Amino acid sequence: MNDRYKIWYIPQIPMPAFEREYTDFETAKTVLNALIDLSLFEFDNMVKPDYADMAGIDRWTGSEWETLDEDHWA
Repeated sequence: MNDRYKIWYIPQIPMPAFEREYTDFETAKTVLNALIDLSLFEFDNMVKPDYADMAGIDRWTGSEWETLDEDHWA
């Protein structure tokens, strides 16, 4: 099976999402969690004045992208 996963991260809403595709769920999960950790680091160290970010992992179903519940990857 050709699994496809796409991470998406919006560092400041409403800007466009940063997206990358992966063929392995664990890799996608690791990369997205690293982006989230970076965002938390920046927040803790007051790098940005405010935060309104979003993130997720989508799975290709063969015809469309389906967003996975955060419970599956967080």
